[in-house]
Amino acid sequence: MLDIKWIRENPSKLDELLSKRGINSVSKSIMHIDLKKRKLIALIQQLQHERKEKSNYIACAHNKSSVECEKIQSDVKLINQKIDKLENSLFHYEKKFSEIMNNLPNIAADEVPYGVNSDMNKVLRECGTIQI
Repeated sequence: MLDIKWIRENPSKLDELLSKRGINSVSKSIMHIDLKKRKLIALIQQLQHERKEKSNYIACAHNKSSVECEKIQSDVKLINQKIDKLENSLFHYEKKFSEIMNNLPNIAADEVPYGVNSDMNKVLRECGTIQI
């Protein structure tokens, strides 16, 4: 599998190298899905942090005011629901991302000649007798 960091840094190079293998441009879709994934992960982590803070506050303030605790508990439930929805979206984007990345071929080395099929191959050397 190709490295996503390399793809982020060299999207045009990826498209150029894949075109030598006869594959259409995919860098834009990879970058778009990767960006969505990263935003969702950041948002989920932010909500998890907020949930943890509120849960800790509930533990400390449990004896103080039951009305305030109930309000914070309902906030935590809402946060949990948001996190569940975002995690489902994240799962969807991760699945798409994996499908694209798993179907990409390895990048050919620079010295590999361009060719769509075997008729365009160069003969570099012949060994032994050729049978017809």
